[in-house]
Amino acid sequence: MVRTVDLIREATDASRASPAFSLLTLLAVTGMCVAVLLTTGRAVATEQTVLARIDAAGTRTIIIRSTDPSDPIRAGVVSRLLAFDSVQNALALGPLVDVHVAAPHGGPRVGAREVTSGGPGLERLTEVPAASSPVGARVAVAAHAATDALGLADGIGTVADANGRTYVLQGQAELPDHVEFLASTVLIPSSEVGGSEVGGGYSLVVVLARSPGDVDSLSRSSLSVLGVRDVTTLTVETSSDLASIRSAVGGELRAAGERTVSTILTVSALVLSVTQFGLVTLRRRDFGRRRALGATRVVIFLLIVYQAAILAVLGATLGVGLATLVLILFDGGLLPGWRFIFSVAYLAVLLAVVSAALPAVLASQRDPVRELRVP
Repeated sequence: MVRTVDLIREATDASRASPAFSLLTLLAVTGMCVAVLLTTGRAVATEQTVLARIDAAGTRTIIIRSTDPSDPIRAGVVSRLLAFDSVQNALALGPLVDVHVAAPHGGPRVGAREVTSGGPGLERLTEVPAASSPVGARVAVAAHAATDALGLADGIGTVADANGRTYVLQGQAELPDHVEFLASTVLIPSSEVGGSEVGGGYSLVVVLARSPGDVDSLSRSSLSVLGVRDVTTLTVETSSDLASIRSAVGGELRAAGERTVSTILTVSALVLSVTQFGLVTLRRRDFGRRRALGATRVVIFLLIVYQAAILAVLGATLGVGLATLVLILFDGGLLPGWRFIFSVAYLAVLLAVVSAALPAVLASQRDPVRELRVP
């Protein structure tokens, strides 16, 4: 039984013995990779950049407000929202109250809200570090806009509300982009633990969907878990327009890329098929001699396929390297991602192997005696 290593060695020698056809196969695969990466690859990189900018504008954010203080959003809403698979994280905030620096009394005032949150990215809003504080004071967090307005440049100090409740600020907090509008608000972690049914109600809920496509359905389904008696007292703000734009932009760019790739692959497949048929025709006597000496049909088939695969791997490596270098040097390093790049290389090798399969089958089925008669 012929070993795979021996077959690969034979295929390598055969590639050297047919430099013209080997060069054509190598150039076809290299050109395919370069063409795909410099056209569709560049379009994919541009699409990723554009969609990232659109996403940064908040295409996945849903803001729900309660306009009736007598019918607030009920406690435990965060845990109920997180039960939806389409929710990445959620934030519930209590009614807005004014706070000021506790000592000296008075000074500028900013808004403050009780907050409870759940899901990745919002841990710091409710998991504040323990620190020594005056008796009865609670720890709060605030972003730079709120601490600057209070005159606490370092974000450290004690604030109080109109009822004399005090809150200790322990530095400035970094807010995720989708809740950046809370930068001028002091956030007081709620007594609600783990989203349990403890504490009062909320006037504002912020939900971050896992994808822009979930926004429309989630903005409707989330109303059922807010616990209000009359949903008409709620206002819902979504970025559905941005989500629609995102889908349209992504769809147009993706469709254009698919058309380009299809054209390149079709042309490349034709070139590779013609090349492989020409190679098989050129080596008819060689294959007939091998069959007469005892080589099986499988061995002939594998020799041709291995030869195509070896050349395709070399061509894909060369093509990916050249295209990546061009994108880095002349396109500002705008790459479509290594997964896309490796997928193009894999597809090129697979196409070369498939293009060689039919000629390999035909070569393996020929009568060796007849093939040896070929002048």
